[in-house]
Amino acid sequence: MADTWKALAAEKKNRQKEAIPQQWLIDVPGDEVLDVTGVPEACGLLSELEVEITN
Repeated sequence: MADTWKALAAEKKNRQKEAIPQQWLIDVPGDEVLDVTGVPEACGLLSELEVEITN
């Protein structure tokens, strides 16, 4: 039974990952980065208005 739900969960996670367009993905900062508040400005995906709303 455990293998069944694990396989199903892995399949769903993979499908979810494939559904996100590549250009929407950003690099995840390493564990040493403690402050990620600058990511919205730095990622380049958001317009100025979207960054303003996010902040």
